[in-house]
Amino acid sequence: MREIGVQREAARWRLQSGPLSVYDPRLFGAARRKGMPCRPTNGTGAARPKETEMPKMKTKSSAKKRFKFTASGKIKHGQVGKRHGMIKRSNEQIRELRGTSTLSASETQRIKRWMPYA
Repeated sequence: MREIGVQREAARWRLQSGPLSVYDPRLFGAARRKGMPCRPTNGTGAARPKETEMPKMKTKSSAKKRFKFTASGKIKHGQVGKRHGMIKRSNEQIRELRGTSTLSASETQRIKRWMPYA
């Protein structure tokens, strides 16, 4: 019986003010359909004002996986040239390519722009 009353009430609203919107505040009560999205409000029925804060800068995902900062501010990275083709390289070259190395000053500036919060 209650559903019939709600349907009649909704029909009366439609006749008075045209078709109802999904975000119509009149549907936020018992007559609101399930599964419909709710807009956040500030209590008066109007949407909240947007924040005026600057958005956060994003860190480049590839940079945070490949580089680490030293305590003095230099950037460490893994050695290049050790993925494949090791048979044709000399033993001395393979030994020298162990571990990590640091980037040059010009490349360090570029990487620091990619990682603003590191």
